[in-house]
Amino acid sequence: MPDVLDRWRETLGERAEVLTRAEAIGRGWFGAVDPGVLPRIGDVVVACRGRTAVLSTEDFPYEGMLIGMHGSLTPDEMLIPMLLD
Repeated sequence: MPDVLDRWRETLGERAEVLTRAEAIGRGWFGAVDPGVLPRIGDVVVACRGRTAVLSTEDFPYEGMLIGMHGSLTPDEMLIPMLLD
């Protein structure tokens, strides 16, 4: 995994925060993480800044045409309310 992590960090530079699963959890990105959820979080976690996005346009061609993406580190993105029933 270090090669993958290093390559993404090198490729994205200041355009994204690239962390290991443990680093992201340690920073509280996911809140309290139940051990059963750990396998669902990737080995490498990327949060893009500005107009940068990481996306497989081959696997998700429609999503690649969207004018916006969600899931970054801006206050607006992190403070989206969640409704629970």
